Amino acid sequence: MEKKDITRNSKQQVSKRKYEPPKIVSYSEKEILEHIGPAKTCSPQPCSINP
Repeated sequence: MEKKDITRNSKQQVSKRKYEPPKIVSYSEKEILEHIGPAKTCSPQPCSINP
């Protein structure tokens, strides 16, 4: 049984994609709160601090 040169054949068949730089997305504080909602900092027991 013959061994095939897999690396050479696979390199020839792989087409390189054009480089795309990463996209940087910035969110405002308001947009973040809209996505994740307000944070809850109290434990399951009644909160001792009233807002």
